[in-house]
Amino acid sequence: MADAQKLCGVAVRGARHRRAVAPACWYGHVFQSDLAHSLAAQQRQLVEQKLRATASVLGHKHRVSAMSMLRLGTSTFDPVTPSHRLLGEDMQNACDGVDCQCMEMRHLWHQYHQPDQTVDRAWTEEPKFETTFDRVFCHARTSIIQVEPKTGMFQVRMVCKWKFRTASPKNDTEISYRGVPGIRVPGLETKVLESRVWKDLASTDIDGGPKHRNTITWRGTSIFVMKGFKKYLVRDFPFDRHVISLHQIDFVWRPSKDDPTFYDSMKVVWLRVDTSSVLSEWQPLSALVEPDQWCTSSDAGDSKTFASKFKIRLRIERVHGFYVRQIFLISTLIALSTCSPLGMPPSEDAMSTRLSVYGSGLLTLVAFKYGVIEHLPSVPYNTFTDDYLMMQIMMVVFAILECLIAYRWEIAERGIDQVENVLLVMLCLGWSCFLSHVWFVKPNRRTAWCQVSLGDPDADLERSEADDDFQNPNRQEVMYLQEETTETPLAWIPR
Repeated sequence: MADAQKLCGVAVRGARHRRAVAPACWYGHVFQSDLAHSLAAQQRQLVEQKLRATASVLGHKHRVSAMSMLRLGTSTFDPVTPSHRLLGEDMQNACDGVDCQCMEMRHLWHQYHQPDQTVDRAWTEEPKFETTFDRVFCHARTSIIQVEPKTGMFQVRMVCKWKFRTASPKNDTEISYRGVPGIRVPGLETKVLESRVWKDLASTDIDGGPKHRNTITWRGTSIFVMKGFKKYLVRDFPFDRHVISLHQIDFVWRPSKDDPTFYDSMKVVWLRVDTSSVLSEWQPLSALVEPDQWCTSSDAGDSKTFASKFKIRLRIERVHGFYVRQIFLISTLIALSTCSPLGMPPSEDAMSTRLSVYGSGLLTLVAFKYGVIEHLPSVPYNTFTDDYLMMQIMMVVFAILECLIAYRWEIAERGIDQVENVLLVMLCLGWSCFLSHVWFVKPNRRTAWCQVSLGDPDADLERSEADDDFQNPNRQEVMYLQEETTETPLAWIPR
């Protein structure tokens, strides 16, 4: 195959060797194409084995969906969604597309939560602080302080509570231990407001048993403000959901809170992330916490696992009540009031009144749409709210056309009046049902969390590079080698 590529390169230098070299190029292409197909077949067999194993673990309710994906030859999770990278085969629950539970109860991680263990043990057993040494327990409280879909910016405030136990040689409790805790987030702009640790002598006396008399219990607190950017997809506005990626967070020890360098990684064995929001428009849900890399201590007497790098995803969804009451309800009432002339007889005397009501109602709907535009996202595609308002405007235009047709129709005038009455009742019932659906049903039928895109170019690029072989095992790049005077490509060389 390499010789064939060299021959193809020689063919570019001289046109006189084209006829002799082209067969070799073709044979090289056929050989590598067969090799790519064989690799793709092997990759498909691995995917089928994984899906069969997943279907055997799942219950009867979700076994059909897993096997249907097996027949289609695709992955259960879309690689552009966070579930493909975070959940993988270690998912706890399957997503049925309506009531997604595959990302619930994943805000807590500890050293016993390992992929090769059962779910019960992973979520019931937790490491005990009294039996740990030189291991860090962290309780992080994150607050969403700014979300701007128009500019694509977000800000998160994270308050970390630390607790760990260290050695105290000769009971010298006044020796500075190792600096202050900190985090490194390459993909976000991070500002450290406060970071300090102190000795908890009361807990040292209580928790220090015979085996831990020469140890000290430390507590600490750190406050971080992280700023980043992402693309907010708001097609379902105001029922949209978003996943804020905090990228890879590396827990480290720093000499001081303002020091840009670090000298040691933190050994975290317990991490819990609680999410809240200071913005009334956004409702947070439980976060997703996954270790990026597992580590094991090199000490012979301590083989417990820990992690220093984590991937944290924050989930938020928009509170829809304001938009339903102030936009959908009012626009529906205006539209139904505008169509009320359908109950009037289509006579010549009532024609002017009907057209005036239609015209004023149409102008009112247009003015209302532009009046609330500052509360709507400015995106180049239509959102659910845009389609809702546009359908009402089109309904009024249809009513105007129907009025003109009924006026010109001089035969069977009574029949037309009855048709208009029935049409008015159907419009009232239809829009009432649609409004009820928007108010009560659609908030519970939002996009499943495992289908929500990150909207983060850096995170999407990182994930696409990691999943490139899984998604496209036979991806090849087509290169055309040709002379300036030749229009037909000489060879097709996959790289």
